[in-house]
Amino acid sequence: MAPVKVAVKALLKDSANLNELSERMLDEARTMLRLRHEHVIGIYGWAIDKQPFMILIEMMESGSLDSFLLRKFDESNNSRLLKFALQAAKGLEYLHAMQFLHRDVAARNCLLSSDLTLKISDLGLATAGVFYFMTKAEKLPTRYLAPETLSTFVFVQATDFFCFGNLLYEIFSGGLMPYEELSSADARQKILNGEMNDLMKDRAQMREAVDFLKVLYKESKKAEGEPKTTTQETEQSLGNEDAEGVKKGRPPKKRRSKPIRRQELLEDLCPTQEETAQNED
Repeated sequence: MAPVKVAVKALLKDSANLNELSERMLDEARTMLRLRHEHVIGIYGWAIDKQPFMILIEMMESGSLDSFLLRKFDESNNSRLLKFALQAAKGLEYLHAMQFLHRDVAARNCLLSSDLTLKISDLGLATAGVFYFMTKAEKLPTRYLAPETLSTFVFVQATDFFCFGNLLYEIFSGGLMPYEELSSADARQKILNGEMNDLMKDRAQMREAVDFLKVLYKESKKAEGEPKTTTQETEQSLGNEDAEGVKKGRPPKKRRSKPIRRQELLEDLCPTQEETAQNED
């Protein structure tokens, strides 16, 4: 049997709350063991006989999607970007079919293989079922969350899809975060008010992507009585870099040089309105 390259996910031995973090890692590993899909990260095993606990996962040589976008966006046409979007959609569709909520869909949680196949990763916040209500405070990336989650502390499949919309924004803006120019508090208020920020309103790259999707839609329409275009055919269309509507990517005017660490995005989200109000006072 040929050797298999793996990546090791481990905790630091001197991590604060090591036991709690270890339990969370085990929960993530148990979730991963139940999942097998070409666009969801796979697990090979774990080592939990002593601290620090480790889990062995698929090696994804090209790193995270957000890092790729910051480095390679100006070299990527819409064909490539739409492939990322399609593969992420397939991975999320599978998670929902398996009755899991991801709760943290974002470019930083998508990994790329050596051939740039995308897989959804980081299932640390994933929960089994189609409904999850927060009963205690959690540290969450609030600027990525749906308004329903921020106001009622509920996660459902639709709130995952809201986060998927943010992922599309990241893909077609070259790795920008939602409301990147705003503070977390201002971003949260914008979300609750249903407002887009200025950077979301007018992106030439996004308009080109929409135009390309319209082309694909027209190509997929068949004469009455004939079957619709298959997923495989759609993927072939997405892979055709000469297709009408595909244009060379352009870097946004303002862009970070490095990905933002997840820890820098986390904020306490409290499970009751009363507790939230107390914390804001």
